[in-house]
Amino acid sequence: MAWIIVFFGAGIVLGTRIGHKKRLMHGIAQLSEFLVIILLFVLGAAIGSNAEIMNNLWSLGWEGLMLAVGAIAGSLLGAKPVERLLPGDTYER
Repeated sequence: MAWIIVFFGAGIVLGTRIGHKKRLMHGIAQLSEFLVIILLFVLGAAIGSNAEIMNNLWSLGWEGLMLAVGAIAGSLLGAKPVERLLPGDTYER
């Protein structure tokens, strides 16, 4: 857990140092997006290879689905107002 906080803090410090370099930040944003996709793939592979999870998938059922959908919806709904409150450029395409 400590490593997560250290790397998160290092990213914040780096972002404050190079945040004005739009081309570099755009590249970092694309790299970040790619790494999230890889992370999701690896997570899916780990879940798919776990026989216990796959055997109990139907028992997890709707409750797990509703928790996931609720978490995604809450994140999307919560991020939009925060995005409007924060000043600065975005590094989206």
